[in-house]
Amino acid sequence: MSGSQRAGSFNTMLLEAARVRLMTEGAAGCEVVDLAALELPIYSQDIEATGMPPAAVALKEKLTNATGFVICCPEYNGLPTPLLLNALTWATRGDGDMYAGFKGKIASLLSTSPGPMGGLRMQRIMSAMLRDMGTVLIPGHVALGGSTKIFDKTGALVDDDMTSRMQRLRRCAGS
Repeated sequence: MSGSQRAGSFNTMLLEAARVRLMTEGAAGCEVVDLAALELPIYSQDIEATGMPPAAVALKEKLTNATGFVICCPEYNGLPTPLLLNALTWATRGDGDMYAGFKGKIASLLSTSPGPMGGLRMQRIMSAMLRDMGTVLIPGHVALGGSTKIFDKTGALVDDDMTSRMQRLRRCAGS
């Protein structure tokens, strides 16, 4: 899942690079969920009381049925994006166990930004949130600074450090 909805997002490019790497390393069924395309309304109990949006139900089902997930998100003032926070909120609502899409799931956090920290402050907050929901986070999250220099003109990642991190992600996911 990419927490960015910006066209040409470095974080969406990083997520795609991770998906390609995982598929190359033998992980099966890697699917990118386009959170922006879900067009979820801003969460409100009033909306929920009239019925869960079908896209929210579908997102919760995808997360519940997955063995794990990768979140790649930019940092907005040190925080996860509203797009990501809203999607995760909807994914904890509705029928069934509130945290069914997160409990025991193996996850990794990725981020990149033009600055040197690479979104690290967002990752600290997102890590705490996901752990509170029962998610098992793979150590060594990827926070790549200098996003304007780590992709080539086609959007492919040219950062060699990503290879070993994606291999670790695949091993931890049991693929």
